[in-house]
Amino acid sequence: MRKIKFCGVTAKELKWIYGDLIHNGEKYEIREENGDVRDVIPESVGEFSGLHDNDGTEIYEGDIVEVKTLNGKRIFPVVMEAGIFGIGDSSVPTPLSIHERKKGTGRGYIKVLGHVFDTGIRD
Repeated sequence: MRKIKFCGVTAKELKWIYGDLIHNGEKYEIREENGDVRDVIPESVGEFSGLHDNDGTEIYEGDIVEVKTLNGKRIFPVVMEAGIFGIGDSSVPTPLSIHERKKGTGRGYIKVLGHVFDTGIRD
């Protein structure tokens, strides 16, 4: 079973943090594993997909990933659609399942490059 956790950028320090999401009205907070609760910028919040890239980096909703395709490497955002984490943008009518992409013959390469909200501070 995958661990359900979230990432987000703190509102004050502009630092990526990870943990449980608390959503109260318009306010978003993340409770870190050490118990600290901090406000995060709502647009930065992404859910953990339960998968890791080829380097072992956790893959979150909103991440920008590089994947191998039949035509070489391409870059896509990670999205959640109909309860499935996938990769896709306006050039792909239906996001491709990350899980299926990772186990695909000869196409298992996925690398996290950043996040759509990235401020250059991703750990």
